[in-house]
Amino acid sequence: MRRQSRADRRYTSWYELTPPDAHNPDAVEALQRPITIDLVYPRRMRCWDKRHGRQDALIIQNAVATAKADGGEFTTPWLEAIGQEWLAGCELERNPSTAMFGVHDREIVALEQRRRTLVRSKKLAIATADAIQAQGPAHGVQTVQEVGAPEQVVERRRGREHAARVAQQESSAQSALKQIGDIDQRLAELQADRTTHWRGLLVRVAATMAFTERRRQTYLRAGLRKAQVKAPVPDLVVLPAPQWFIEGTEPPIAGLEEGVDHDQMAA
Repeated sequence: MRRQSRADRRYTSWYELTPPDAHNPDAVEALQRPITIDLVYPRRMRCWDKRHGRQDALIIQNAVATAKADGGEFTTPWLEAIGQEWLAGCELERNPSTAMFGVHDREIVALEQRRRTLVRSKKLAIATADAIQAQGPAHGVQTVQEVGAPEQVVERRRGREHAARVAQQESSAQSALKQIGDIDQRLAELQADRTTHWRGLLVRVAATMAFTERRRQTYLRAGLRKAQVKAPVPDLVVLPAPQWFIEGTEPPIAGLEEGVDHDQMAA
């Protein structure tokens, strides 16, 4: 294993996230893993791409001529192959993030279910407290303990019992509210981590896309130069991309009911 240089150690201490700093320590390694495709364009790879371009000079020339005649874009088998290679790299990038989404989503769904239960408990406790408050202290026949006691003593005792019943329900409502607040904080942390993973995935895939496009252009320039094709040249077929990358929309939480409205639930 290569020893870290002083510059490497400085970079690590300044920029890398450490488990104690993260909401989800288990996600740190997946979030900071190296990009699957090596973004350094080594001389050997560049020469390999140029060589393929020169070998495909006639294929490129014919493809350009056909595209000019049809008014469309053009491609070659080699360009299609490198596009499929890039798509495979996209999936390699997405797999760790998908695994982390699964971990986050399971906890989010469990917390949402617990939150709904607490919201119902809070509403029930508030309704019960209001009903007890409206009912007032008990009246009627004295209990065995109250027989022979002065009326004022009985009223004070029943008043205390009534207040205690109201306070018990109010305390239950406050306890549920406190737990709901804790859950909301955890849900916010999980959603933030989830969004960070998603945005990181998009950045990583965009970087590999730019690198792949650089390879395609290196190949094309070598082929056009060898075939002595003059400008203007029709557009190259756009590099294929997975639908989730094109849309750029964070995937929904698996197993979570659609349209969860915390404000409405807490009302």
